Amino acid sequence: MLADTTQTGKTSIWKSIGPALITASVVIGPGSILSVSKIGHQFGYQMTWVLVLAILLMISMTALSARLGVTLDNTLCEELAQRAGRPLAALAGITLFLIAACFQFGNNLGVLAAIEPFYGSDGALPYPTFPRWLEPGTIPGSNHGPC
Repeated sequence: MLADTTQTGKTSIWKSIGPALITASVVIGPGSILSVSKIGHQFGYQMTWVLVLAILLMISMTALSARLGVTLDNTLCEELAQRAGRPLAALAGITLFLIAACFQFGNNLGVLAAIEPFYGSDGALPYPTFPRWLEPGTIPGSNHGPC
């Protein structure tokens, strides 16, 4: 069933922008911001061409994914299994999983870099993280004290 294309106004605008916001939030993460910031700090404007190339590649991949999602009857891996065989589809699925895992690892590094200034040089937080009232011996009736 096709979507109703006769809507006008703010509702139709938000419905058309929705997928773009989701895609942007997936593509731009803490790892991306960390990488771009470090490259910008080290090289200045010399690496702007890499940013332009990355934007063009992301736009083309997003457009290709949207076209494949609209035209194919099944998921990409199911279509690949039907057309090229199950082993190639499994290899593609594993490869996509590893790419997603690497992307998430980059995001985790970005988050770690963001909270790193709050740690001291020995790796410990400068303030206690464990609530004092939960420490052994502080709960009434507890026989396990720090001594």
